[in-house]
Amino acid sequence: MNIRSLDYIGILGYSESSSDVLRSKVEQLTSQIVMHGMGICAGSILGPVYFAFRQAKLLSGNTRLVSSSSISHKDRHLCDILEMVSTQEEKHELIARVCIGGIIVSDDFQTKHLINCFENENKKVQHLSDINVKNLSNVEVLLRAEFANEMLKRKLG
Repeated sequence: MNIRSLDYIGILGYSESSSDVLRSKVEQLTSQIVMHGMGICAGSILGPVYFAFRQAKLLSGNTRLVSSSSISHKDRHLCDILEMVSTQEEKHELIARVCIGGIIVSDDFQTKHLINCFENENKKVQHLSDINVKNLSNVEVLLRAEFANEMLKRKLG
C-alpha cells in the first residue's frame, strides 16, 4: 500500500500536556482509526498527539507529520511521512488538504485557523468530546460521507 495515498484523519489541537482521561480517549480513537485502515496526520508530536502517534505505531498504523519547525530526533521514529513547510499557514493548509476529516483533541487559537482550513476544503471536523471512541460511530458517519465524496471526485477526476 502506498502510504501517501492512504486516507488520513487529522488529529487537531496543540497542547504540551494531556490528562490521563484525554490520553486514554486519544489512544482509543487512534486504535479505531487504524483498525478502519486509515492513518493519522498532525502538525506536532506533543501532548495528546504524541499518544496518538505512539498508539498508531504500536498497531502498525501509518502516521504523517507536517511541521514548520524542527522535530525532536527522539520522536522521528513515530513518523512514516515527515513533511517540512515554511510557515504555520502552509502547515495548516497541507494538513487540511491531505486529510479526509479532522478530530479536535484540544482547542487553542491555532486550532481555529486549522479548522478554517478544513472548512475551506469542504471537509468535516469533529470534537473528541462528541465522539464515542469505543465504536467510532459518529466518526464513521463523517468518514463514510467524506470517503464517498473523495472516491467520487477521484472517479470523475
